[in-house]
This record gives sequence, structure tokens and C-alpha cells, in this order.
Amino acid sequence: MAAGLGDLQGVRFQSTWAARRGSGRLGRFRSAGSLCDQPSDQCPGRYGLPELPLESAGQYIIHSTFFSTWHNPATYADSTTTYPRPTIIGIALRMYVLAQFSEHTSFDWVQKVRAKTGKDEIKHADVVWAKAAWPGDKKLWRSVDRGIQAATIYVVDPGTYVQHVFAELLESGAEYGYDFDARAALDMAAEQIVQDTPGYQLTNSRAALEFASLTSPFGMLPPGFQSVIGQPDLPVPREVLTKLGGGLRNAIRFAARAQSFFDAEVPDIFDVDTFPSDAPGLRSRLAEMRMRTALATPRVFDTEDKRSVAVLNETADWMSNTISGPPALSPLIREASSTGTDPIQAADIAAGTARDIIDRNGVRTLAERFRRIFVNGSNLHKLLRHS
Repeated sequence: MAAGLGDLQGVRFQSTWAARRGSGRLGRFRSAGSLCDQPSDQCPGRYGLPELPLESAGQYIIHSTFFSTWHNPATYADSTTTYPRPTIIGIALRMYVLAQFSEHTSFDWVQKVRAKTGKDEIKHADVVWAKAAWPGDKKLWRSVDRGIQAATIYVVDPGTYVQHVFAELLESGAEYGYDFDARAALDMAAEQIVQDTPGYQLTNSRAALEFASLTSPFGMLPPGFQSVIGQPDLPVPREVLTKLGGGLRNAIRFAARAQSFFDAEVPDIFDVDTFPSDAPGLRSRLAEMRMRTALATPRVFDTEDKRSVAVLNETADWMSNTISGPPALSPLIREASSTGTDPIQAADIAAGTARDIIDRNGVRTLAERFRRIFVNGSNLHKLLRHS
């Protein structure tokens, strides 16, 4: 059996469910990325700007904040699921895999494969078939492989959440089959998945207050959060889950899309290795910058789940009204058909490729193919560097 997230055991990976127990309601189960995906003093950044070493992070914020006040290139995403995997409650669950491209990526390879196959639209299965049919066209398949590597991959593994929910209930003294059953564990896992999405925690006013006390001198909010005080809280996770449709699958899709929405390619404010307690001002400014960048980047998903789009747009509108800066596009997030849309066809192919890798060799091996991978919100490359 191909390994799943279990093959990351021994690596510093955990659900936020468990992490929150030791670090309060804002405890993160994420070990986020550093300024560069690979350890180096300097690496190419967006818009041709260098991403700076930590001692120059203040300049990095200035550059990034400037660019995040403009509308960034749109991103396009599509998704798939893995084979079902057994869980501790005896119900097999699928991992959800989302691939996302910037519109500034070259998609010439998509057009070439379409021409090769004679189809108006290509999917991952078409590429697999075409590679077997024309194995000698190595130049084309090298360009396809290079194109796929430009995708960012987001994996949501519900089995990890179920495992931590189950362990937490048992530790509290509950008895499986008497105090709770498999359905209750799945429902609790779904709520936890929603609560752990980055937007929920950063835009909730109570969370903002706690966040300020952790990251700012004297508990003062950074400028972008000043107007949050007095604003109504976002709905509790159960209310959000109800809007999404109420099920675990709805929560999983929403989580993957929310992670891609808030992926700003900036240092993570909750990464204590990058931002120790003696650098609170830097962390608070990065929190504001991450929200600004999210509001400046249009997101387009393949047609699949309009309810998650509606909830994300509600979150974007709420954020736009509570922090300073130019208003977000409206709607900022939308769905589109893959027909005639090269980036979404490319995302389908990349997501299918990532799924095949997971099914055959486990999540860990994604790092050999893709530059940026997030598993339940955690940067896989960094997890492996700490293993």
C-alpha cells in the first residue's frame, strides 16, 4: 500500500488540533515557509525583486507591501482526490489535491499537447495516454514536466484531523461507541478543518486581539488591525460549515481553496524559527501584508463548488472593509470552466500528477517534483528539512 501522511511520521508535522492544546487558541499546526523555499542567502523573488535574507526582512516588507497594493496576476486552480485511505474509525477517506498556477506562467506546453492529441480540451488522463502513444517526442514531454513543476500544490488530508480528534476525545475520557461514534468524529474533524483555515483565524476580531498580544509590544494592534475592534466576529466554524454544505467534503474543498487564497509567498508570522519573540513588530507587519496581498490577487477555480467561493468572497469583503488600503476586486474569487482556459487545464494535469505521486509513493515524494507544496497548510519542504 502506498504511504500517505503516515510516511511523514517522525517529521515535525502535526495537526493544529494538537498544537493548539499547548499554545492557546491561536496555536498553529503549521510550520510555514522561510523567505526562500530552499535554504540560501538570496533567491529570485516575485516581480524580479530578490527575496532578502532575514537581516533585510524590513526592506522585503516595504517592497512586498508596495506591490500588494496593486492587483497581482490572477491564479488558476483545479483539483482531484487520491485513492481512499483507511482511518482509525474504520472509514476510508480521500486526500484532496489542489494545483494552482499564476497566469504569468507559460502554458505553451498545454497548447502543444492539445495539438498533438487533436482535442479541444485536455485533462491529466489525456497527457498520460499521449505520453504512452508518442514516447519518442521527448522534447514535448520535457516541456510538459517543466510546466507542471511550476504549480503550487495544496493537499488536505482529513485522516490526520480524524486521528487527532479521536485521540483528543479518548484522552478526555470519552469512550468510542458509547460517548461518540464515527459520525461525531467526522463532524468534529470537519469543524476543525474550517477553524484552521488561515482566513478564519486572522480575520476574527477576538483572534486578532489575542494575535496582537502575542506579536505586538504592549498588546497593541498593528495599523491594519485597528479597525477590527468593535467589528462583529466571523461566524463560528459550525455556521461556516453549514454555509458550505455541512459535510466533511465541503470542509476539505474549502480548506484547500482558503489555503491557496491566503498563499502570499511571504514569511509565515507564526513561524517562531523565523520570527522569535523579540521581533514582534516584524511579525505584525507581515500579518497585515499577507492580508493585503490576498486581497490584491484574483483567484479562479474550476467549476466545482460555488458555496466555497461565496464564503471566501464574504471573507474577502470583510477583510477589505476592516483594513486600510485599496478595495479588493469584487468578486475576488470566482469559478470558470476549463474549456478554453489553458491555466485551468494545466492545473488539472498538475493535480493529477501530484495525486499519482501520492498514490504510488506517498506525500513525501511530492517534494522531488514540485517547488511549493503545502500539506494541511504546512510547507512540506520545510518539514522535510527538519526531519
